[in-house]
Parts: sequence; C-alpha cells; structure tokens
Amino acid sequence: MTAACLFLAANDAAAKWGTQSLPVGEVIFIRGVFAVALILIYAWLGPGLRMLKVRDWRGQSIRGVAMVAATFLFIWSLALLPLPTAISFMFTVPIFTALAVPALLGEIVGARRWAAIAVGFVGVIVLVRPTGTGLGWIALVPLACAALSGFRDAFTRRLSDTETPLAILFFSTVLEAAGGMATLPFAWRLPDLETVAILALAAVLFVLAQFFTIDAFRRAEAATVAPFRYSLLLWAALWGYLFWDHVPDEWTLGGAAIIMACGLYILLYESRRARSS
Repeated sequence: MTAACLFLAANDAAAKWGTQSLPVGEVIFIRGVFAVALILIYAWLGPGLRMLKVRDWRGQSIRGVAMVAATFLFIWSLALLPLPTAISFMFTVPIFTALAVPALLGEIVGARRWAAIAVGFVGVIVLVRPTGTGLGWIALVPLACAALSGFRDAFTRRLSDTETPLAILFFSTVLEAAGGMATLPFAWRLPDLETVAILALAAVLFVLAQFFTIDAFRRAEAATVAPFRYSLLLWAALWGYLFWDHVPDEWTLGGAAIIMACGLYILLYESRRARSS
C-alpha cells in the first residue's frame, strides 16, 4: 500500500506537470490512452481478456461517469493548488463514502459515525483556512471531486457482486479517455515529446498503483492496510517540494491530520461492526 501511494503521488505530480502546458481534458486523454493500452496488455498476457467482460452496463456507466467527473475535477485542482493541498482534500473521500452508504446500500449510519463525519468536516474547514488568506472558491473543486469519489467508492461495492476489479478499472479508464477526447474542440495544443513521455509515465504509475492497492487488500484486512493510504501525503509533500518548492503549511497539516483521524475511526468502526455481524 505504501508503494501504491508512492506511485499514485508520482502520477499526480506528472499530471500536474502536464497541466502546465496542456488543457486538463488533453492531459486526461493522453494519460487515459496509455492506461487503457497497459490494462489491455496485462489482461491479454495475464488473466485473459474475459476478465474485462462487463455484465452490469448500467452500473458500470453510473460509476464511470462519476469517475470521469471526479478525474476532471482532481486534475483541475492539481492545476490550481499545491500538490499536498490538493491531495489532502482527497482524504475526505471515506467521509463522503460513509455519507453515501445509507442511500446506496441501505446501511444504517450510527451516532458514532455521524459524529466522526462532523469532526471530519471541521478538518475540512481548517484545510480551507478560515482566515483572510483562505482558498476561497478553489476549495470547492477538490471537495466536489472528493464527494464524487465517495459516491463512486460506495457504488463500487454494489458492482463487486457481478464485475471483476479489472473490468471496473478498464471500463472507467476507457470512459476517462473518451471524456478527455470530448474536450478536443476546446483549445487543445500540440504536445511536445517530453510532455507525452511524462503523461505516459503517469499512466504506468497509475496502473501500478491500482494493482498494488488491489493486491494489498487481497493479502490483508482492510483495517490493517488502509491506514497506510495516508502515506500519500508524505509522498505528495516530497514531489511537491522537489518540483515546485511547495512545503505544506500548518493549515494543510492540521486539517489533514483531523481528516485522517476521522477516516481511520470510520474504518475501524466499520471493521469492528463487520466482525461482530
């Protein structure tokens, strides 16, 4: 999981680099094309193309649209914010997932989980910087991304009965590439070879991160593995400092710490509840 977070943060850094010279949609398209090709090669050489078969087209489409919208918002937030700040907002995804679970899965959210969700949003307020130097409307971009990602994750649990993880990843990545291509009429630019190479590397890192994550959850319980997701902030801080001289300030670190604590509490609470049932 720690390696997956290293790859994911490096992928985000490469995508942020791409947005410095290309529109967001073009960045998503180039990275998506390479990612689709990698997944196809892996399926062909490994478990077989049959693992990409879609059974629930409606469910896959709903999840895929949420994934595409979240990706656009996240890449946009990378263009607007320092890398550690943009990634810190994504730690709210488990909170939004917990909010979406009652409607999508019919699960009951108890008072403890509601309390953790409320405290988590206090962390969001800290992250937004409740001072005269706040992030303003820009904070809405990664927050909207996190909300859509929370819905996506909750909806993924509904798909897990009929769809393979590889099919879900492949379908969503194809939709991402198609969504990026749909922005072609809006001021695309001819990319240089360096930018294409960086985005190709981003695709490799993205696919590796997904497979490492899946493998980590396959080898150990979620309660053991998931806390290591928060190493993402360390890697984001490293890449942000190396490439853009970004250093997380006290608001970013404080807000991220509160959100992480709430995410871990929700995770442990759900793990205990699953064991007891």
